[in-house]
Amino acid sequence: MGLVAPVFAGARAAVLPRVLGGEVYIAGRSLFRLVAQAAQVGGFALGGLLLIALTPRAALLLNTGAFLVSAALLAVGVEARPAAASARSLSLVRDSLAGLGRVFRLVRLRRVLVFGWAVPAIGVTPEALAAPYAQLAGFGTVGLGLLMSALPVGTVLGEVLCLWIPSPARRLRLVVPLVLLMFLPQLAFGLRPGLPLAVGLIVLSGMGLAHHLGLDQLLMDAAPEEVVGRALSIQTAGLMFWQGIGFAVAGSAAQLLAPPVVITAAAVAGLALVPLLRPR
Repeated sequence: MGLVAPVFAGARAAVLPRVLGGEVYIAGRSLFRLVAQAAQVGGFALGGLLLIALTPRAALLLNTGAFLVSAALLAVGVEARPAAASARSLSLVRDSLAGLGRVFRLVRLRRVLVFGWAVPAIGVTPEALAAPYAQLAGFGTVGLGLLMSALPVGTVLGEVLCLWIPSPARRLRLVVPLVLLMFLPQLAFGLRPGLPLAVGLIVLSGMGLAHHLGLDQLLMDAAPEEVVGRALSIQTAGLMFWQGIGFAVAGSAAQLLAPPVVITAAAVAGLALVPLLRPR
């Protein structure tokens, strides 16, 4: 699944602007994130309830069945679309590498992509270390569930507010402030906050992920029409990859340092990278 998910997400991202154009595309992209984050919160809750009545193996089998049903719905309900450009003379690997090179040679587009990967990769540290932090603080399983759900809840709130309240031009100006909102609350984890405050801090941090609304527009502005599909596919697949790397690095660091120290250090690193990587 880990190998297939980035390919699926990248293909979906590349198709979306061919279905939704202009400002509608930005709203559609936001809706994808809202559904994904809401489903994550609902999945945590439903998974916990299922484990009351089912064994973990039975719950996993039920989850597998849900994936098969989703695949059937996609096969029936999604219209087949031709490739944006023909690449019959190239192998899949050569075509992918050539497309990657075309995208990364565009300096402005490259900065948008790197910024959009680096911020979430560092910003997911509280979520990655929710379990060891909950254990260290004695929050129990309920507290762990609240910590794990806080970031998706904040993301949904931030996306809704930033989609409907600011104008498109203002959303572009809010990219950096929202990134700062993501990292600043995480600095307080150095004080080892209790459960209510820790949940509130992560919700605030999650609201900062609404900076992706502005980044989506920046990417569409920076990418020539002939590479938009590739750029969106690379952006989405790269986001999943670098968030996974962020989880791995945070977990490895927590083997050496206490989780609150790792979260605080990651927030400092994120704040330091903002002026260096911000798109121009």
